[in-house]
Amino acid sequence: DEWYTQQAFRALNQAVGRCIRHINDFGSIILIDERYHTKDKLKSHLSKWVRECLVEYPAFEHCIGSLRTFFSQGNDTPTDQDT
Repeated sequence: DEWYTQQAFRALNQAVGRCIRHINDFGSIILIDERYHTKDKLKSHLSKWVRECLVEYPAFEHCIGSLRTFFSQGNDTPTDQDT
């Protein structure tokens, strides 16, 4: 079970890293799975830089305002205040 978890997060972290490759790149990675919201142990498997940028929302529709702001402003990190 732990081996599968490690392999899954290795692949996830690689995929997330492909979105951001250069200092001027910016993008949004949306993890739609309630386990990220309810189980802190799962978050510990994410890369440190991903954990530091993680913004949680109670439902997908709550993130739309932040995404709109994020992409209209360039690469400013979205916050909960944008919703």
